[in-house]
Amino acid sequence: MSLLAYFETYVAVLKTGSFTDAAKLLKMSKPVVSKQISALEKRLGVQLLHRTTRQLQLTEAGKTFAQYAQNIVATAFEAEQSVQTVQNELKGSLRIAASESLAMTVLPKLLTDFQQAHPQLQIDIMISGDFVDLLSEGIDIALRMGTMDDSSLIARRLLTCHFHVFAAPSYWESNEIPKHPTDLKNHNCLIYSQGPQPDRWKFKEENGDNLSLKVEGNLRSGHGQLLLDATINGQGVMMAPTYLVNDAFNQRKLIPVLEDYKLQAVGLYALYPYSKFVPKKTTTFVSFLVDRLN
Repeated sequence: MSLLAYFETYVAVLKTGSFTDAAKLLKMSKPVVSKQISALEKRLGVQLLHRTTRQLQLTEAGKTFAQYAQNIVATAFEAEQSVQTVQNELKGSLRIAASESLAMTVLPKLLTDFQQAHPQLQIDIMISGDFVDLLSEGIDIALRMGTMDDSSLIARRLLTCHFHVFAAPSYWESNEIPKHPTDLKNHNCLIYSQGPQPDRWKFKEENGDNLSLKVEGNLRSGHGQLLLDATINGQGVMMAPTYLVNDAFNQRKLIPVLEDYKLQAVGLYALYPYSKFVPKKTTTFVSFLVDRLN
């Protein structure tokens, strides 16, 4: 029997948690499942599972091997899908990690259009402001802002994000509009805590020099929409990318300031694990994002 078949059996056991359920999933007998797992362990020279009458537990070697086995089986499935007759019909699951602000502003319309074109593809969104480990979390694509320096990931730049400082008209009615970034020390700055150095807002002076300014305020959060709502309600001054505040700008709910002192722009990237075979669902979605966002 091929090594890949053993891998598929092992992954089925991991997924179901028992030989009995794995046998049902694979449409084979329980003894055959047990025999294949034993043969795999013999081939590897390690024990992968602790077997008891009630449950199965992974050994340390089993935990290490599980990640590789799952990736190999998933890649084999994608390879099979890639050569199907109907090339444009994507199937399976696409897991995407994105920050809350991206998930609430940029993604909804894009996902609707993409799923209309690929109705058999299931999309699972993981909302997190952290830089999650794609392989350990089973993430196909992560959308991140900033500088990308992880050589194990492929990074496709989707767009450049420009930042603005702003507050509601009601806030500016009772507070003096800053003429220079250092004037922000006299204002209540609402801070997005998920960014790098959240207390530091970076500007560029009119002569081109960089200025890193420490700001303070009575509200900080990793939830961009919460901060945006507080800003619209006149609680303080916020710094955020255009995509998050564009609608509020157009509706005159927010007034930008310090536009002569441009904040550092950063890239929005689509990241996915480096592999000799990148799943078609991944490359198709990334290409779709590049086309639409550009």
